[in-house]
Amino acid sequence: MSVPEAAAGAEGTTSDDYSEEYYATYAGHGDYDWGNEGWRTFFTQVASRVKAITNAHSVLDVGCAKGLLVQALVERGVDARGLDVSRHAIESAHPDVRDRLAVGSATDPIPGRYDLISFIEVAEHLSPREAETALDRICAATDQLLFTSTPGHFDDPSHINVRPTAEWVAGFADRGFFRRTDVNLDFLAPWAVLLQRADLSARDVVRRYEPAVATLHTEVLEKRSALLEAHRDISRLSTDASDTPSARERLLALQGRLDEQRQHADELEQTLLTEGHDRLTVRDHVIGLEARADELTRKLTSHQSKLTTEQEQVADLQGRLRRQLHRAEAAEQQLEEAHASRSWRWGRALSLPLRALRR
Repeated sequence: MSVPEAAAGAEGTTSDDYSEEYYATYAGHGDYDWGNEGWRTFFTQVASRVKAITNAHSVLDVGCAKGLLVQALVERGVDARGLDVSRHAIESAHPDVRDRLAVGSATDPIPGRYDLISFIEVAEHLSPREAETALDRICAATDQLLFTSTPGHFDDPSHINVRPTAEWVAGFADRGFFRRTDVNLDFLAPWAVLLQRADLSARDVVRRYEPAVATLHTEVLEKRSALLEAHRDISRLSTDASDTPSARERLLALQGRLDEQRQHADELEQTLLTEGHDRLTVRDHVIGLEARADELTRKLTSHQSKLTTEQEQVADLQGRLRRQLHRAEAAEQQLEEAHASRSWRWGRALSLPLRALRR
């Protein structure tokens, strides 16, 4: 077997390569799931643009991972489905979309047809032979295809089949699919392309590509010219500054004033920082005093409440004492009146002999 044949038969990645650990730091944007606001916002925007551009009512996302694009499309009224080789990804999908996802390989036959099939950042994970089979399967099930595959990012160990975008697009052209040059998919990726099935002659292809190529070529020429002119201006200014004493002196003087202004700005910044620190210190001190005042106020209120209670108790005791004194005075008066009465004196006289006999 020759080297190219061996490469073509090389094994691609498997479900085990896309475990929980792989998705834990997927693409460096935190948790890769619908609950992550960053990912949810990204796929929501992508779904809105894709629906507007393609007008697709049914979509299959091949290599859907956890189904974030599928979920975003469904929320916009699209009958979207997804499949992915990673069982972990499918089982980890959001409950709202899990029944629309299936475990499967991009090389499996696709039942039915779809208005659009998306094949986003998947091809580079397949072996060359698997990639060719996947392209055949996808092209057989749709007339419109959204495709991206990074032409770089070689540091990802699962990227085993990285190719230039032009090579992928040429492969689709062999299958009757051509890039739509009237749309811009930079919102998804700089290398994203939308391809449609079309029966094009060489003349048709030129008519599609030539306006875009001509525009880009004109832009490059104009920018080159502007860059050259700017370089010439810089050279003239440098020459004038070095050859003309007065210009050189003005330049030095200007540089000196600039240094003074920069130093003055630094001093002002330092002053502002110092004053800001002082204001913060005073504010902290005021906050501390206010807290102390609040504490003293609470204690004063508590003491006043206790004092009021004790005053009420004293007043109650004073009232009781007055009533006791009043009853004592009344009893003493009654006793005096009894001593003064005649019957008491007679009773006292009669009781004396009886006391003597008891003795």
